[in-house]
Amino acid sequence: MADGQILCVENLHKRFNADAGFFARFGSFITAVNGVSFSLARGATYALVGESGCGKTTTARLVLGMYSADGGSIVYDDGTAAKDIRAMTKSQMRAYREKAKYVFQDPARSLNPRMRVRDILLSGYRWSKKWTGKAAALEEAKQMLEETGLSPNDLERRPQDFSGGQRQRIAIARALLMKPELLVCDEVVSALDVSIQGQILNLLLDLRQKRALSMIFITHDLKIACFFCDKIGVMYRGELMEEADAKDFDKNFAHPYTKLLFDSVKSSAAHGETAAARGESQGCVFYHRCPRSNAQCAREKPAFQSCGQGHKAACFNI
Repeated sequence: MADGQILCVENLHKRFNADAGFFARFGSFITAVNGVSFSLARGATYALVGESGCGKTTTARLVLGMYSADGGSIVYDDGTAAKDIRAMTKSQMRAYREKAKYVFQDPARSLNPRMRVRDILLSGYRWSKKWTGKAAALEEAKQMLEETGLSPNDLERRPQDFSGGQRQRIAIARALLMKPELLVCDEVVSALDVSIQGQILNLLLDLRQKRALSMIFITHDLKIACFFCDKIGVMYRGELMEEADAKDFDKNFAHPYTKLLFDSVKSSAAHGETAAARGESQGCVFYHRCPRSNAQCAREKPAFQSCGQGHKAACFNI
């Protein structure tokens, strides 16, 4: 693990049984994540970008230990020591989950409608080692609401009393209350109006700077990723297709799938949903949709290798 990195993911794999239910057959699998590797610098934001079903959310949930990986390593450095989360004990994993928090896509589903905002914020916090007592924690909750653009008076209200953007602010406040070092944001603005998207992104930028947060930002919109993030990884069918610095990525991208994603911003017809991969693919996973494909692409898997300074891609025809 290189100096200055907070997270290093190497050759990550995850597959799920293709059939669900008690009487489901075992032996047919869907590959969700297939050999993904990336690193996150401390204080930086890494975007995982791709169509629905490409494996970006599964990758993020593997990073937080919400799923168990089938292979690979997820090394987290808390500033004192680096450790693979797959080898952590229960107590170590509990401490890790206090330092790494997840903000879900739909706040209407991630916030309990029966609970007041006060209880939503404090219910997890009270079981943390960082718990400072009820009175002090309540003051912290009020300050966190103010920091995320809400009012301390909102503590006694319930989620249904708020708009979608305000609910997302509550979800962000809940994630940040325990002062995490790593924040995973899963499509946090995709369900919001364009004007509200800008407000939430600016809020996250401000919080990242104030709190020295490291972030994994999941989105299907490359334009948002270029604006918000430091580095971008483009995923398709469980694999990384391209990785580069976000600055000028819209002008310097190399992979044909990345071009398709940029085109999807202009035309919804170019955007779709990725079919999950069953089993291992012999050649390039993008072969059937690629305008540059040839016989080599069908029989060989391209290596994910350098194509410029800080720029990698998995393609024979760049």
